[in-house]
Amino acid sequence: MNGDSDVPTFESSRGRSWIDLTLCNSTLAQKIWGWACGEEVSCADHNTISFEIDSWTNGSKTKQYTAKRYKTEAEKWGTFTYNLASNLKEKFDCLEDTSDWSVCDNEISQKIKLYPDTDQVFHKFTSAITAACDTTFQVTTSGNQSAEKRSVPWWTKDLTLLRKKKTLALRRRFQRTKNDENLRL
Repeated sequence: MNGDSDVPTFESSRGRSWIDLTLCNSTLAQKIWGWACGEEVSCADHNTISFEIDSWTNGSKTKQYTAKRYKTEAEKWGTFTYNLASNLKEKFDCLEDTSDWSVCDNEISQKIKLYPDTDQVFHKFTSAITAACDTTFQVTTSGNQSAEKRSVPWWTKDLTLLRKKKTLALRRRFQRTKNDENLRL
């Protein structure tokens, strides 16, 4: 995290700020390390942000992020937009009860400028987005279902393949030898 005592991520003649976001999914977040804000001059108002991305997938640095995932469908984006706007109006106590979202957007942006604590604003936005996703989209199930459904911990995929191949081959061989009792034994 970039605190007030660190190098600001934004500097201009009008002021400076430590607010910048690096967005990624949970898989990539496990591989990012060494996030730093550079002090060298850039061509923009924002300072350079550098970080390392590792190619390893397991080891001592690996962190587990359990994030909720949604099944997003194109036909539900209109509903999501409406739910998000309604949640934002509720979270930021908008007085304007209008269907014109640009008026509400201006009211919310004016209220955000008055908040002294950016963590509080971030929390309100996050909770509004999460609530809109929860009401609009269906939550996906985890990718490790096969591991959860096993009744014994020692059963592996290799045992499943071995059972399928060898057992089915022996069963077919047994069923083909109907007339020869010696071969069946």
